[in-house]
Amino acid sequence: MFKNFKEYKTLKALEYYNSFTSRYNHKDAIIIAANPRGGSTWLSDLLSKLDNTTTLYEPLNLTHPEVKRLSLSWRQYMPQNGEWEELHAYLDKLFTGRSLDPWMTLHPMSRNKGLSSVLTTKTWLLKFCRLNLMLPWLVDNFDVRPPIFLLRHPCAVVASQIQYGEKYSGNWKTNAPHKTVLSARFPEYYEQYQEILDSINSQEGSLAALWCLTNKLPLDHEYNNKKWLTISYEEILLNREEVVDRIFERLGISVDDETKRSIIYSDDKSKTTINDSPVSKKKDQLSAWNNKLTDEQVEGVLRVVKLFGMDKYYDGNLEPNYKNIYSK
Repeated sequence: MFKNFKEYKTLKALEYYNSFTSRYNHKDAIIIAANPRGGSTWLSDLLSKLDNTTTLYEPLNLTHPEVKRLSLSWRQYMPQNGEWEELHAYLDKLFTGRSLDPWMTLHPMSRNKGLSSVLTTKTWLLKFCRLNLMLPWLVDNFDVRPPIFLLRHPCAVVASQIQYGEKYSGNWKTNAPHKTVLSARFPEYYEQYQEILDSINSQEGSLAALWCLTNKLPLDHEYNNKKWLTISYEEILLNREEVVDRIFERLGISVDDETKRSIIYSDDKSKTTINDSPVSKKKDQLSAWNNKLTDEQVEGVLRVVKLFGMDKYYDGNLEPNYKNIYSK
């Protein structure tokens, strides 16, 4: 992942230097929380155009050695009033440039411009796909800018996960990823939905359940769109300038006109975009899942969404109920 041992040593030296200075604080981090295949790479690519910004790719991926030592689960739940000293310490280091694992710092999908850009970083852009169920705890325990909570239509997420699983294999290819160990520590959040989970026996239903489980808590929470900024993938596609302005205003970011234009008018596709997807062919992304999923699969996804009471946010329409997902 990194070219040679010199890069590794440089990153470790930078970690050490940052540990003994007050160079960064928690507000130097921009946090994106989303589902896998939910648009987080695309959004982080857009925001990485901000000056002196370094992207930290998937900081809670269980392949990271430091994350492995935490014994996190893939869809870890953290109670709002819970205590986990080691997790708190790890996130504290992430937000202040004191954990620069080469895998996430120099990952090709981070689009960082090599070590030179990391050394001059002013803002850390953290792209999480497994942070949603920690959001209330996180904002209560860290003085961070409002995290960006990114939503995408469940049918679109499920369709992309199925397509990705077929191309690259992995857990999304099975019929029951919802029955894996989602949160070994603090399992109580999942236990309350056990009856619904036991009734699901299809691939699309299982993936829809994961979407519901990881989005229901932040959407239903009193902090929604208050202590974090809730935005939808669909609205970014249709109304990018307004959404970008909203992000900059809520996060207190000032940008010059040239940088803002580069973000608003960028037609870059995410590095995780599958080559034959509608994005890469410039087709209509919003309705793409209608062509990827069968009618039976769409019905299966929406049935699960309704079981979880999430149909007030998303249904068979291409766009969400904006009033409900942004309600304060």
